[in-house]
Amino acid sequence: METGAGLIAKRAVAFLPPLMRDTIKQYYAYTAEFLPLTASLTATVPFTVEASTDFIVTHLTGIVTDVGNTTFLSSVPQTVQIVDASTGMAWFNGINGTHFNNVFGDAQLPGFMALPYYLRANSTVNVTLVNLEAVNRNVRLAFHGFKSVPGSNWENGFIGR
Repeated sequence: METGAGLIAKRAVAFLPPLMRDTIKQYYAYTAEFLPLTASLTATVPFTVEASTDFIVTHLTGIVTDVGNTTFLSSVPQTVQIVDASTGMAWFNGINGTHFNNVFGDAQLPGFMALPYYLRANSTVNVTLVNLEAVNRNVRLAFHGFKSVPGSNWENGFIGR
């Protein structure tokens, strides 16, 4: 029985639109960094998908430290809301979304998505964090998945749009 990243990748491909299933795919991660996330405040950091490739998000990781980057937090007192600005769709209900630990894992146990999230080329994603404690924190987030080059396949190579 196959497990791990290979199984996740196969399941992710099964949910892609038919025209994307045979395209060239490459692992990639987009990041959002809050350096620092100010005590008791809300901040938004955007990232934009490259113009030449679509991106499929499969799992999420986050590292939260003190501002000196010497102490890691395992229980993170923050909420997160993620909005795909190209569609206006929020990933979670409510203005502040959901608790950080409901979404982001770490390198040992990533936060796997029940279904992959498809982002079209040139999409902008806004990540909003609310710091629920009166202490500044450094927050580094990664949206892991794979690029899919539209119009490409293994026989023709990267031909793009």
